[in-house]
Amino acid sequence: MYPHTGHVIDPEPAPQAWKEDGRHTCRPITVMKQKFLVCLTLMLLVLALCGGALAEAAIPEVNVVLSEKRFNGPGPVDVTITVTNASAVDMPGPCALYNPDRARIVDFGTPTLAAGQSATWNGTWQVSQEQLTEGKLTFYLAYHITGEDGVVIQKQQPYSVGIVDAGAEAKLEVTRSITPTTARNGQKVYVLYTITNTGNAPAENVTIQESSAVASDKASLGTVQPGETITHTFTVTMKKKSISSHATVTYKSGTENQNVKVEEATIKYGDVKLTATLAADKKGGMAGDVVKLTLTLKNTGKNDIGNITVTDPVLGTVFTGETAPAGETVTLEKELTITGTADLIFTVTGSTESGSEIQTATEYVHLIAVDPAKEVTLTVVAEADRSTIYTKPGIVKFTVHVTNTSATAATGVTVTASGVKVYPYNTSSAGATINPGETLTFVRDVQVDYPGTFRFDAHTTDQLGDTLTFEGNGVVVRYAPPTATPTMAPIATPAVPVTEPVPQHDSLPAEYDQAESALDIGFYALLGLAGVCLALILVGLIGRSIASGKSRDAADTLERVQGNDYAQSVSRRRRHYMPESEADDDDKAADDAPADDKADSDVIDTETLSNNMQESMNELYPEATHTEEADDAPAADAPEADAPVSEPSADPDVPADDASEGTYRRRRRSAQDE
Repeated sequence: MYPHTGHVIDPEPAPQAWKEDGRHTCRPITVMKQKFLVCLTLMLLVLALCGGALAEAAIPEVNVVLSEKRFNGPGPVDVTITVTNASAVDMPGPCALYNPDRARIVDFGTPTLAAGQSATWNGTWQVSQEQLTEGKLTFYLAYHITGEDGVVIQKQQPYSVGIVDAGAEAKLEVTRSITPTTARNGQKVYVLYTITNTGNAPAENVTIQESSAVASDKASLGTVQPGETITHTFTVTMKKKSISSHATVTYKSGTENQNVKVEEATIKYGDVKLTATLAADKKGGMAGDVVKLTLTLKNTGKNDIGNITVTDPVLGTVFTGETAPAGETVTLEKELTITGTADLIFTVTGSTESGSEIQTATEYVHLIAVDPAKEVTLTVVAEADRSTIYTKPGIVKFTVHVTNTSATAATGVTVTASGVKVYPYNTSSAGATINPGETLTFVRDVQVDYPGTFRFDAHTTDQLGDTLTFEGNGVVVRYAPPTATPTMAPIATPAVPVTEPVPQHDSLPAEYDQAESALDIGFYALLGLAGVCLALILVGLIGRSIASGKSRDAADTLERVQGNDYAQSVSRRRRHYMPESEADDDDKAADDAPADDKADSDVIDTETLSNNMQESMNELYPEATHTEEADDAPAADAPEADAPVSEPSADPDVPADDASEGTYRRRRRSAQDE
């Protein structure tokens, strides 16, 4: 009944069923449950019967065990296979074991196992890359069983074991040693780690992180190759309390990061009264050389220390049964033949009379075994560009060749000349590295103050860290006074034409233009003045030439009129200047003329002749005429009067006018002088 409705619930509602016509019909639920239970019972019965039959068939059990399931590549693996008949009946026939290639394993045999009996096979199988890729290794077992009908039949069953292809894998094994385990205040303690790669792949990025009491920073060791062993030592100075040491070694194998934990150990603090010091007489040597080791033990306590034993990780037990008396120092020596490079650290243990154990240790001593094949040999050859200098000082260019003739690289190579470092230039540089067969060449200009022999030496270090010096050849440089050299004709080298832009403006000052204009004006003025002077000179010359011609003509005229009787007829006066034949002809013509004409010709117009003569004189000598006129002129206020015409002199050789005669003579003499 529903509480809120009051309806009654039928505890067995009729289920619906399908009729053929699609309509529903009802079946009781209990009927369906009964059928389900019957089916389940039948199934369980069948399974029980089958299980009994299988048990009676005696199917064997097989167990396969591999020595390694992780592989870094194809390789062998140890296999153990055990076959057991766990049934209550014997196997009806023999069984056989087959390998992954389905070949029968003869060593297993063909046993027929009784009830509870087992057979085992141990062997080695070579795992292939294909099997690694598949990720499993499968073996097979063939056996006989009895069927349901009682017939014996043979079956074969596979048995597989999973394997992993890990590829190349690194695996580190780490050991640690502490020396000494008990230390006094201020004593050095050495924590030594030995790391070995037992895998088949390199271990990369190997680091060691120690406790902060031992080291604040992790140590990076780089890469450890397969089969390689490396060591690393942490050095810590003991204080007045114990120190805890524990470390984690990390590395990378392939793409995976791996780590190895090193358990904790305690370095104890103690007031140890015994100190130990180890020293060697040399750093090392060739194999077979002998090194003398000296161990000094000092007992600072008040009790003797006996039963002293000295050991070394490399040499084993070095000394035993020694005693260090109280307050005394004991020296122990041992000769060691060098067989290889070694790091020696002696651990000293002893006990006091009271039975207290004493332990201390020395510091490390590094001995180097020199490998003859790694000895460095260098050759040094220097060349100079001249053997003679002509000035002091002079500059000489040296070319230096340093060759490594050994089979190992030479590191930290430096070169000096007379103790002065010339290579490299940087004095702080550690030097150069020259590989076998290589040559280092450099050039240096050296100021030579005095003639002499110059040598360059190369320096490097050997395997013991000692300096090796290789001397070079000597180069002789002489001095000679300079000699005069003939002057060589200079070789004219044509200048390379330089193209310059045309200036866009005149860069000269304005005063220059003004001065240039003034000079041009002065030049043309002087040129014009010179032309005027030249013209005046030419005019003067021409005028003088004309005057000279006229003067000669006047002189001829005067000379002709001197001594003539101007009262005579013209014909007679001409006779004086005519040739004798012409005069005779003239006289004859006069005699033949009529009487009147002859009388007229004898009459001379003296006034006309005088005027003509005066005009000629005025034309020839105008300045003289003016002078005479000035002298003869009357006063300015006096009235001008007509000058009387002087009559010609009766004497034909005397001119009619005395003034004209005087002027004429003076002018004539002047003309003759010129």
